Order: sequence, then structure tokens, then C-alpha cells
Amino acid sequence: MSKKFLISLQHWDGDYEQSKELLELFADTIEENNPWADLCVFTRFDSKPMPEELILRLQKVFSNVWEKKSKTVASGWPNGCNAMWHDLAMVAYTNSTQSSFGEPEWEKYKAVFSIESDCCPLTKDWLRDLSMAWDKYDTNFIGAWSWNNDDHNRIPECVGHINGNAMWAIDLVRKCPSLIGTPHAKGWDTWHAPELRKCGWQGAYEIRNMYNTQEISRETINHLISEGAAFLHGVKDGSARAIYLSRK
Repeated sequence: MSKKFLISLQHWDGDYEQSKELLELFADTIEENNPWADLCVFTRFDSKPMPEELILRLQKVFSNVWEKKSKTVASGWPNGCNAMWHDLAMVAYTNSTQSSFGEPEWEKYKAVFSIESDCCPLTKDWLRDLSMAWDKYDTNFIGAWSWNNDDHNRIPECVGHINGNAMWAIDLVRKCPSLIGTPHAKGWDTWHAPELRKCGWQGAYEIRNMYNTQEISRETINHLISEGAAFLHGVKDGSARAIYLSRK
């Protein structure tokens, strides 16, 4: 079996309950000591951590559960989101390459899957499916691709973008150092799309984005699964999670 990947849920007090519900879903549905992934709970600099009892439950299904906190003082959309992702990318790089003693603690991971609170798995074997997708595409950044990109929409710059709820190489900032630093009021995933394309990206059917969707139907989820989707971002209410849990 190849290396594990690392799921990293970025959260803040404004989406605390929704993030907590997603972690509870993981604790309730993932097999004990799953062989595919570990977890990082990445908390914004000014926000409260997840309950200790929930972390203990998660440690039964993930061999390692890391609790990290961002350091950059920034808030709001997109600046707060950008700062959190930048901090996460740097933590992933330093923790996978540097150590005061022995092997770097994140060297064992092949990729990071950065997610937010409005996400939900779609298939029973979603961890396996995403791990295999990463190996199959063999590049540095995979996720839900779209032509939409207001930052780079003029030919020859029209590149689209991959939504930031994506899988990326553990040392992505070494391969593409210009990612650290995004202009004010620009989303990192759209602004840096040209650099990410140059570094190596791939749209992946396994990860889907339905940006700012208020509710989703069982029929739509069945259609996504029929097309190969394993994980979904963007549904704001609990409908996707209710449908997922009803399948268990």
C-alpha cells in the first residue's frame, strides 16, 4: 500500500458547529484505524478547539489526529481563508521536511486534503477512492475544476481553477513557492491558478464542488456518484450528510 494522505479540516468559530458535525460523521462512519488517511484539525488563530471527547473518538478511526492552529492574524472572506490555507501549506511543508529528532512527523504523508465545514463524503469507500485518485493522477494538485476564474479570464490567461477543497502534494510550497502570499480580496485558489497549472494540476471527478448550494437531493447525489464522485464540497445545509448517513 502507498503512503497515507492527511485530511485537514480548517475551521473557525463561525463554522464551529458545522465543522464539529462533520468530524462527528467521520467518527461515526469511518472504520477503526483506517489504512488510508490521518486527520489534522486546523483551527483559526482566534478560535476555540474541538471538544476533547470528540478528538478521542476520532483517534479510534484515524491512527494520528493532529491539532494545529494558524498563526496569521486575518479574518473575513477571502483574506481569513487565504491566511489559514497559507499557514496550513507551510505547516505541511515544514512538518514533512524538518525535525529536531528522527524522521519528520509528516514525512509519511503523500498529500494533504484541505477541506472546510461544508463538505461531505458521498461513498462508503471515499478514503480509498481519494487515495487511489491521488496515485492515479500522479501530479501536485487535484480537485474540482471549473472554467470560472474572474482573476484570469482573458485569453491567453484563461485557465479556470481548481476549488481549494483539494488534494495537494505535502511539499507543494517547495514546488511552487509563489503560492504563499495572495493579494487582498483575492481567493488563493483562483489567483494562483496559473502557477498551480504550471506546477501540475488535474481536475478529478472524485472531488466535486457545488459552490454555495443550499440543499441537495438524493437524485443529484446518485448522479454524482454514478459519474465517479466520492466527496462533495459546497452544500450549506445538512441534506448531503443526512443522505450519506441514510446509506450506512
